[in-house]
Amino acid sequence: MEKVKVGIIGAGGRANFQAKSIRDSGKGEPLIVCSPVEEEAKKFAQNYQIEYTLDWKKVIENPQIDAVTVSVPNIFHYEIVSAALKAGKHALVEYPMTLSKKDAEEMIKIAQKKNLVLWVSLTERLENPHLTIKSQLSAIGKPLFAFASYIAAGLRGWYVDLSLRGDPFSAI
Repeated sequence: MEKVKVGIIGAGGRANFQAKSIRDSGKGEPLIVCSPVEEEAKKFAQNYQIEYTLDWKKVIENPQIDAVTVSVPNIFHYEIVSAALKAGKHALVEYPMTLSKKDAEEMIKIAQKKNLVLWVSLTERLENPHLTIKSQLSAIGKPLFAFASYIAAGLRGWYVDLSLRGDPFSAI
């Protein structure tokens, strides 16, 4: 089976998680990373021994790329993902898919029309804390109550800026 050639758009923590998962699966191969911050793009590219660019359009225009992952500030999800789909690339986008229901519906229509995979990544359930709990449920028994809190270290400025992140309830 031929490996899926993947372009990574964004070079932060989620992008690293995705690139490692793609590489480790044996089914995909990261080829290029994009970040507007050259130092980040360079470091990421060196870690995975891949190319880098500062322009996401170059990733989408690359004929070798079959699919893209998009891990950038939420306000850019629609523009990048819809362009990738229109260019015939499968797309994985971090949650939230986009900032409006209308844009999300349009992205879905493009993917359906072109018979492409559009996947919204809700990865927390696949990460170690959740997998560990799941593996221990038989020993613990049926949970009667659960409480969870998530604290992320090193949040970037864009994540706490609503103009870039968007209103968490914007699709309602």
